[in-house]
Amino acid sequence: MSIDIPIGHGGEVLEVSRRDLKENESFVFSILNDEAVPLRVYVDIALEYWKQGLRHQFEEVVRTGLRRAPREAGPVEQKHQVLLLNLLASYYIETAKSLPADSEYANDTPDKLTANQCILQATELLNEALSLDNQDVYAIVASGNIRLVRREYDEASNSFLGALSRDPTCVPALLGEASIRCLKGDFDKALELYQKVLSLKPDLQPDVRVPIGICYFKLGAIAQSRKALERALQLDPNNADALILLAILDWNECRGPEAVSDDKRHLSTSANARLLKVYRTNKRHPLLACQMAHRKLLRKEYTECIRYADMVLQRTDVTRLRAEGLICKARALQALSEAGEQRKYNDALQQFEKAAALDPSSVSIQYGLAAMQIFKGQTENACQALERILQKEPQNTEAMMRLVSLYAQMPSRKTTAVELFDRFIRSSGGVHSLDALDSNKDEDAVDDPNVLIDVGRALESTSIKRSANLYRRSLEKLQARGIQIPPELYNNMAVLHQLLAESTEDATRKSVENIKESVQANGITDANSEPRTKDELLISADNFYNLALGAANQSGAGDGFRRAATMTKVTVQYNQARLLEAKGESRQAVDAYKKILEQYPVYTDARLRLGAICCDEGRFEDALEHFKLVADADPQHAESRLLIGRACSLAGKRVEAKRAFDSVLKSIDNQNIYALCALGNVQVGLARSAARQDPKERDELIVRAHRLYDAALKHDSKSVQAAIGMGILFTEVGQLRDAYTIFSQVEQATGDLPSAALNLAHILLALDEKDAKIAIPLYEKALKKGFGQDSYVLQSLARAYYILARERKDDTAMHSALQWVQKAAKLDPSDAAIFFNLALVKQHMAVVLNDQPIERRNLSAMHRATEGIETAEKIFTALASRDPEHRPNYNITHAMHRKTYCKDVRKLSEKKIHETATLERQREERKERIREEQRLREEQKLQKEREEQELRRQQEEERERRRAEIQAKLQEDMARSRQLDEEEKEQEVNKRKSKGSKRVREVSPSDSDNEPQKNDKRRRMRKKAEQRRTNTEDDSDGEQNELNPSRTAKRVGIRSNLSSEFVEDSEDEEAVPNSPKRQDPENSGDDDSQSGSKRKRVAESDQESAQASSDERLSHNGTPVESDDDDVRFKRPRLSKGTKAAVEDSEEEA
Repeated sequence: MSIDIPIGHGGEVLEVSRRDLKENESFVFSILNDEAVPLRVYVDIALEYWKQGLRHQFEEVVRTGLRRAPREAGPVEQKHQVLLLNLLASYYIETAKSLPADSEYANDTPDKLTANQCILQATELLNEALSLDNQDVYAIVASGNIRLVRREYDEASNSFLGALSRDPTCVPALLGEASIRCLKGDFDKALELYQKVLSLKPDLQPDVRVPIGICYFKLGAIAQSRKALERALQLDPNNADALILLAILDWNECRGPEAVSDDKRHLSTSANARLLKVYRTNKRHPLLACQMAHRKLLRKEYTECIRYADMVLQRTDVTRLRAEGLICKARALQALSEAGEQRKYNDALQQFEKAAALDPSSVSIQYGLAAMQIFKGQTENACQALERILQKEPQNTEAMMRLVSLYAQMPSRKTTAVELFDRFIRSSGGVHSLDALDSNKDEDAVDDPNVLIDVGRALESTSIKRSANLYRRSLEKLQARGIQIPPELYNNMAVLHQLLAESTEDATRKSVENIKESVQANGITDANSEPRTKDELLISADNFYNLALGAANQSGAGDGFRRAATMTKVTVQYNQARLLEAKGESRQAVDAYKKILEQYPVYTDARLRLGAICCDEGRFEDALEHFKLVADADPQHAESRLLIGRACSLAGKRVEAKRAFDSVLKSIDNQNIYALCALGNVQVGLARSAARQDPKERDELIVRAHRLYDAALKHDSKSVQAAIGMGILFTEVGQLRDAYTIFSQVEQATGDLPSAALNLAHILLALDEKDAKIAIPLYEKALKKGFGQDSYVLQSLARAYYILARERKDDTAMHSALQWVQKAAKLDPSDAAIFFNLALVKQHMAVVLNDQPIERRNLSAMHRATEGIETAEKIFTALASRDPEHRPNYNITHAMHRKTYCKDVRKLSEKKIHETATLERQREERKERIREEQRLREEQKLQKEREEQELRRQQEEERERRRAEIQAKLQEDMARSRQLDEEEKEQEVNKRKSKGSKRVREVSPSDSDNEPQKNDKRRRMRKKAEQRRTNTEDDSDGEQNELNPSRTAKRVGIRSNLSSEFVEDSEDEEAVPNSPKRQDPENSGDDDSQSGSKRKRVAESDQESAQASSDERLSHNGTPVESDDDDVRFKRPRLSKGTKAAVEDSEEEA
């Protein structure tokens, strides 16, 4: 093969061998520079140099052709000039693809060009080509390639599609559009375009079968992908792309779960052999360097991994390859940092960030970036990276759990953490709510115990039960894996169980001794089981505290570990003392606090708890002493000063309390919500005291309290204490509607706050006592949630029931009021006002029962109420006799009036009891009469039923007797019929014997005269049988009419089937004069009288026939009758089929 180079215009041609172009390079270039050579020759020589890999010679030939191109070329020369421009532009585009986009690795290239510089030169060449011919397909394709390199995918696709609209078979345009489809993830369309290119140009280089294999791989068709790559390798055994991709397939299959050991060994050997072959032929292949970087990373050869990753970054500008190189380098740097080179962490984070910028959709890159950002403390950035992963893969477990942990550690996102965790539980097939997180399936769904701990920590302030469940799950998983349990986890479990016990109302409490015995019998590990009752929760908390102390004693050596263990131990001891308080063992708790203070005098929490215990016991001076010790030791300790103010308020020292709260606001924290609210409460208390003495001062105090509550709400709009204080303030000034609005909102917002429910109930009763029924559930809620031992709340509930009972005259509600006020009296027997209320309720119990209608009164309840009146009178007498100078908390005058009223109520009750007793006696007598009448009616009914039953029995016996008689008659008739048949057969036999074989006979006139007479006898016999069957039916109808009186009418005008069948069978015989006609069954019942006469005639005919037949049988005595002529004999007529049928029917009816 050679290239013909025309020289001059004389037709002389110079042949140059294509193989010798490299050796004859100087000669070829001298010809091209000196002679007037057509531009098509430059194109041919440039393409041949490109095929031989002589890139520099290719560029020189193209540039020479462009320099020697005529300025005003003809159409042919202009076409070749445009082609040369496109060739050079494509050369620069391909060069840009193999160069890095940044300048970090650009110095390694011989010509010092960067990718951007190559793109600029290609753009200038294409602009020149388009200026010569703006419709040139290859120029349009080249412009699309430039946009493709610039990652302007939509504009590049428009260019390729524009070229294809001009030439649908343009291979470069098809390849460019296929590349765009691959980059956008549309591998189906890309595969279709590549296959079209393969059909148009099967020998295209580079081989299009390689991208076809890639498309099949992306579509999940691994077998087809392997076939395409192997075919490309058959056509070109040195195809580096096919070799590397096949090695990747082998490597992936080798690491698959289905591969066996022999297959793994074979596949690994095959992959290594292919990579080695590429390494020997093309060491600079970027895909080879990327695979080598991955191999070195797996082998923990991190330095070599970084070297190969740099080779990838130097030799390619493909986005995904560069991203792979960066991620390999980042992981290697991360591993080196963990090995001790701390300075590598920043470099690793930088490489992760670059990789994420190149390929934001890569899950592995985003996850690695998030891990590095977490290590560097960039929590917000790490959350964003994990969120991007979940946007692409919503079910990614690792990213979701890591994000849950991060959210749980952020105060503003704890709720989001719980929601995300709940979503993960639902998506994994578990339950739909964390409240039911109890199944083993849910335990397996969350494998990381640290995630459970984080979510449990996030739920501590919102759902104690959920948090305890999650802590327990994490504890079980850590124990199952043999991991040492941190003492903090045991301590948190104990605290949560203690809090659960404080909020648990245990109606059926188990004894503490039994629970301890069960725990000891089941072993200490049984503490992980979920407790149910309050005592179980307290015992479980105690066990966890003991486990926490044991774990703290086993902590590792070292100053840091020892110091942390010591602090944990002190915290656990303090919590154990709090547990003793929860159990009601105050003395043991005091000893525990004092022991802690002996070892650690600066542990202020123990000192404060000692003061709190003194305050609860009413020893306010001792409490103030403890609080002041802490406040003197630390003047900036706000909690101690707040407790001083609280103790002074409880002791009635409002001025000292005001001074303590003011010191917190002025010296420590002017935005302290508790101090603002507490000081407002003090102002309200002072206003109540000054209400009668100085109304003006009261108004000023109310205004100050309002300012304090308003300031607290400005600093914290969700402050419940401030809202409740504002509601109380509105109540004090009489704005009950506003107070009701506030308390309603607080109740809806909190739900479980007992003070909110209590205040709302108070407001409801203050607004309208008719709302007592609505207030009662609120009072009961307040009792259940925290005021169960508060006598004031018990009295309030009793008052609500009292109002309801008085309003509705309801003794049940009054009884409930009595029960609640009795409970209050047991809790506080020194409060005289409670006993006043108790006597008042007992008095009104009798009043309510007396006011009820007489038919609704209960005599036993009225007797109890009378006894209660006597008790109430004694209580009022005792209360009325007290000295007014002692200032009792009730009105003595009212007690005296109530005492007098008790006598009137007792008299009225005795009268009502007498009336009620009389009415009860009358009721009983009337009931007794009614019962006696009912008994008599029952006896009469039973007697009547017995008589009817006896009558039915007698009727049944009579019917059975009559049936038996009819059956006997029918059997007798059947026997006679059989006898006649036998006689006929005997006569027939005798005739045959006398005649022999003669079959013809002659009948004399005398014989024919006797024939009708015999036929008449047979008809009479049949009619007699019919008559008997008719009588049987009539008897049966009569029996039925006796059983059913409504059917008394006889069935008339209907001829029996026996007569019909007889007539039908007798048609062949000689007709008998005056015989009855057949009757249509459908018209048989039209005329009752006519039918009755017919039956009468039939019956008479049957009697005559029966009598004649009987006489004949008696005269002939069963012998055949002979005529005067001895030679002539005749047969006796046989019974017809109708007769037999009639007999059979009679049997069935019988």
